[in-house]
Formats: sequence, structure tokens, C-alpha cells
Amino acid sequence: YEMLRSLVGSEMCIRDRQGVKRMQLIFTIINRKGGVGKTSTVFNLAHFAAEQGLRTGVVDLDTQGSASRGLTGEFDIQHDYEGGAIDLLKSGGTAPPSRITANGISVWHGHEALEAVDSDPAVEELAYSSQMKEQLRKLPLDVLFIDTPPAIGLRHVAPLYWSDRVLIPVEPDTEAVIGLQNVYKTLESVKFENPGLVTMIAINKFKSSSKSHKAMREVVEESYGQEVIAVLNDRVAVADCRQEDVPVPVWRYRRANKATKDQWLNFVRAVVL
Repeated sequence: YEMLRSLVGSEMCIRDRQGVKRMQLIFTIINRKGGVGKTSTVFNLAHFAAEQGLRTGVVDLDTQGSASRGLTGEFDIQHDYEGGAIDLLKSGGTAPPSRITANGISVWHGHEALEAVDSDPAVEELAYSSQMKEQLRKLPLDVLFIDTPPAIGLRHVAPLYWSDRVLIPVEPDTEAVIGLQNVYKTLESVKFENPGLVTMIAINKFKSSSKSHKAMREVVEESYGQEVIAVLNDRVAVADCRQEDVPVPVWRYRRANKATKDQWLNFVRAVVL
């Protein structure tokens, strides 16, 4: 991997035999439990990648459209049922983005009509096909981040078959750790078809003053070892930075302290670079 990066420089892409640029990395951000910080993670990862000059895309597979809202600033985007992630799924990975943000991030937005694909046999066949993974690789991007819903189903599982990396944000509490264990059960079957999938864990919303948080952190770190790449403290600024008139990543949010900015920068850098 390091040799490849030295050959292509900062442009994170490879070329096929016809010389066409192909996407190098697809990331899925996932947990079976909601509220663990998936959307904040996707939002900040996408901003960081774009700041590095990488052609960046986000597929929002959650009907709430939270990642789409934060990236585009469109408050009611979940009610725009035209295009977006649903078209990407139905087209087998060829549909263009529904939005391009001011800083150049391609967004396939999430909306409430996405639920329909969970019971659509044609979409299911495409989503689990080799065609889907191949077509996504041909998108004019360097990195693609996929935000998933917490409920098990096609939009939760299929992206794992397309991806190079899976990132699991987890809160240090019992329910979130159970959600983490459930994701690993899913990954066991996925890795038969996608053996190169790399797993990363970020312990999020950690309170150092909480005995239970410390205990759960120890459990996660002892159980999953080097797959834990970050421990992120519980800070209001992480949520507030997406509520600005012009949403900004944590490290550019004026009300975030230096420690929080540095912590998130180190985290996204470890994931993307």
C-alpha cells in the first residue's frame, strides 16, 4: 500500500488496464445501534478527505438524511425523493450524485423513500452483485464514504461487500457494545466474499470521569485489540459544528477547544491517510 501511494502521490486512485482512473478506497461506517456518532464521523471524514484534495463522495443510506443535511446545509433534504442514494442502488452504481457541495464533495443524499429498496428483489440482486462493486469503482472519485442505517437489512449489509474498510463507531456502554458484537457476527459471513475487508473501531463519546465508560473501554480494547484506532471524548462541539448556518468540521469550529480539534484531526487522518 505504501509503495502504491508513493507511485500515485496524493491522488488516491489506481488505473485499470485501459488506463482509466479507478477509486481506491470505499469506507462503510456502521453500527447496529443508533446515536453512536456515525453521521458525525462521515461528515468529518468527508471534509478531511476533501481538504486533502481527494475526490470525495458520500452515499447516505439512512432515511433520516442526517449526513446529507450536514454536508449540503439543506434542512429538508430527507423529503426530496428525487435521485440520490436510491438511484445509485437502482442503477447498480452508475447514477450521478444528486448534490455537489461547495467544497466539491459528491453526495448521493438519503431520504425517506429509501425504505422501499429493502423489499425490492431487483435492487437486492444488484446490491449483492459483482456489478455493483465494479461500477462503484468506476465513479470519478478517490474515496467514498457510506453512511448506513442502524437497522439490519440490505442498506446495512450490502455496503460491506463493496468496501475496503469498515469503521464502527461505538459508545462505551452496554447497548452499543452489543451492537458492535452484532456487527462482527455480520462481518464473519461477509469476509468469506470480501476477505480483504479491514475493520476499524472508534470509541466515541467517551467520558473519562465515568467508571462505567472506563470499564467498557477496557472491554472493547481487550476484545478487539489493534482494531481500536481512536478514543474520542464526549464533546458538545462535535454535534454543534454540524448545526452552524454553514456546517464545518470539528477542527474548524470556532467553539471547539484545541484538544478536541486535535483529537478529531488525528482520528480522521488515521482513517483516510
